[in-house]
Amino acid sequence: MSLSATTARDEIQAMFWAAWNTIAVSSLVGYVPPVAFPNVPAGEPDPEKYWVRYNLAHDEGRQATLGEPGNRRFSKSGLVTVQLFAPLTLGGGLGKSLALAQIVQGAYEGQHSSSGVWFKDVLIREIGTSDSWYQTNVQARFRYEELH
Repeated sequence: MSLSATTARDEIQAMFWAAWNTIAVSSLVGYVPPVAFPNVPAGEPDPEKYWVRYNLAHDEGRQATLGEPGNRRFSKSGLVTVQLFAPLTLGGGLGKSLALAQIVQGAYEGQHSSSGVWFKDVLIREIGTSDSWYQTNVQARFRYEELH
């Protein structure tokens, strides 16, 4: 199935939101942690609360087939990075951060969107202490095809 970059982005983000806005997330920390996006001013995070930074970036595109216009396939790919920040002041940052990361990982690992975005190399990276936060990242490579 052919997608546009806009549709792919919308579907990838929808998969994140479907996993993030769940009882599993809120039961871990008592609320659904806020999400910061690169294009939206977020202000300073509350130092006593968990929070997330979400980034989706296309990084590769190539023509996959030859043919007449309207019948050529172009392969697109990129990386979703979800950075989870657990306040060091609350304790238990590593355990809860890993549990939240596994929820995000489950949104993408072995999954594909309804229009054909598929994911590979979904992994959790324990970054460690960063300022007053314990940071854990989830990264997921994605790929889809456009038809031009």
